[in-house]
Amino acid sequence: MRNAAAFLFVLLLSAAAIAGPKDDADQAIARGIAFRRQGDDAAALKEFQRAQEVSPTPRATAQVGLALQALGRWAEAEQQIEESLRAAQDPWIIKNRPTLDAALGTIRGHVGTLEVVGFPSGAEVLVEQRRVGVLPLPKPVRATAGTVAIEVRSPGYLPIIRNVSVTAETLSRETVKLTLSSAPALPGSSDPSVGGPSNIVATPEKPAATPWHVPAAWAAGAGAAVLLAGGVAALIVRGNKSDQLAHKTDIDHTCVRSGTTFSGADAATCADLATSKDTWTGVAVGTLIVAGVAGAAAIVLVATRPSAPDSAQSARATALPQLAAAIEPHLTFVTANWRF
Repeated sequence: MRNAAAFLFVLLLSAAAIAGPKDDADQAIARGIAFRRQGDDAAALKEFQRAQEVSPTPRATAQVGLALQALGRWAEAEQQIEESLRAAQDPWIIKNRPTLDAALGTIRGHVGTLEVVGFPSGAEVLVEQRRVGVLPLPKPVRATAGTVAIEVRSPGYLPIIRNVSVTAETLSRETVKLTLSSAPALPGSSDPSVGGPSNIVATPEKPAATPWHVPAAWAAGAGAAVLLAGGVAALIVRGNKSDQLAHKTDIDHTCVRSGTTFSGADAATCADLATSKDTWTGVAVGTLIVAGVAGAAAIVLVATRPSAPDSAQSARATALPQLAAAIEPHLTFVTANWRF
């Protein structure tokens, strides 16, 4: 009798343990549905995910997918809905399959396929801050259509973070190649543990950038000179036109000027001369102004050019590479600097 009572007690505890998580999951789903009806999809997603953690049923997975769809997290929604539909014999899935199939069709219209390939093997790949695997990926990943942020990282390498464009229902490819975060040791260096020279590091100085002030100053000065000559030529032509017009009005009296109009035998010629004179006046003034600006720019460029290096330093800079070595008594390595 005691054994039967004990067995019954164990059965009751087991039933309670099984019913507890299911009840909690059902309550979480009920709260999530209430939030969905209120339009609070973010709060609903949290409740559905809580139900999924407590009791990962196809119903809970489908509800998570539908909430993700409402939030526009299309790639994640597709994954959850597809997972729920794999339980084809589940009563809840059978009952709601038409709705889930329709939702999945809508979701796939917002999801594309992204293939990430590259170097090195074992590098971790994240898409929209979601880890999708390591290189080489076994298959392309699904991603929400639009601009997608990907990150590829691996210990000892500089990470790559870039935005790629993903088109719905289309395969996009992205190739990445990580570079080492630090230069490798020179060949022939020995292990510092043996006490010999090691880690000989060559650090050549960067060549000085070619000063651009001087050629720019020459170009501006040459331009100013050309423009000045053009302005002077325009003034000469303008003077000739003015003399011809004055000769016809003051000496030959073949035309008479009244304001901007002319009369007389050569009225048309005088009008052309007056128009040409005004045109060349504008050309001369404009050209001389631009010439002045170019000349001022040349002066500024000369004044702000970098100071020339000392002659002795220049000689040393153009000599053969020099090796400067320093050995510290308490260190077991040599540092070397090449200067060009």
